[in-house]
Amino acid sequence: MIFLIIASVLWFGFAYLLSGNSSFNFGNKATGYVGSPEASILYWNIIYTLITIPFILLVSNTLLTRFKSLQGS
Repeated sequence: MIFLIIASVLWFGFAYLLSGNSSFNFGNKATGYVGSPEASILYWNIIYTLITIPFILLVSNTLLTRFKSLQGS
């Protein structure tokens, strides 16, 4: 969980390095990896991961808590 918080804080700098600009635009005219469609795929995969992992952790924690409370009853 702490990794996710740190990754979220450092996201602006990392996204800037991937896109090569502060508006995070990617295009086909990129000469290298920075700003290329491949960098865009990595960018969106990281965003999806940063969004879905907290929800997965929340659901699994909720389910584990409920199962433990059912065992104690």
